[in-house]
Amino acid sequence: MGLKTDVIASEKNICLSCGFCCDGTIYSYVSLQETDNPMELRNIGLPIKTTERDPGKSQEKESGFDQPCAAHQNRACTIYQWRPAICKEYKCALLKAYETQEVNTEAALKLIGDCTRLRDKLRSTLETHLSVDAGLPLLRLFQLMAKKLTATKPHQQEPDMVQIQLDMASLRILIARRFDPMGDQLAKHHRGAANSP
Repeated sequence: MGLKTDVIASEKNICLSCGFCCDGTIYSYVSLQETDNPMELRNIGLPIKTTERDPGKSQEKESGFDQPCAAHQNRACTIYQWRPAICKEYKCALLKAYETQEVNTEAALKLIGDCTRLRDKLRSTLETHLSVDAGLPLLRLFQLMAKKLTATKPHQQEPDMVQIQLDMASLRILIARRFDPMGDQLAKHHRGAANSP
């Protein structure tokens, strides 16, 4: 295999080992772009929603779909060839770091594995504590848990609530710094603001 083929194979391996951008770990909703055809995407199985946009926006309606994506099965996209424009353009922070050789394949796969284990443990714990069905986006589970914690007095909280909060914070930081392409920029911006006089 040539160098370019090896890089493409490794990128594909990283993405297929992860899927956080599609499974509700990073995002809870995906907006379609103007170049996307909502009807075609509905016809191939994506449950596209169309809603009224805020006044003053360039378009009157916005189309998109909830995460986890219905086309994401076994960490792969079942509509890859026809996926929405934003999915074609998207690269997570980890993949960008891999492309610039800031991280190698082994380190990327280890990070994905560590994050997956923490996410799965936390998802199971949250679904149990919240008595909700499996499959809600992780962000939604975080919101529901935050609401529950706010409504519960500290002395009434279950003993493992502190660990749940620590795990939630750890996962959010890990995702923001290593996976969400905007999260790392925001973290750098906040660090810079904190260091300025």
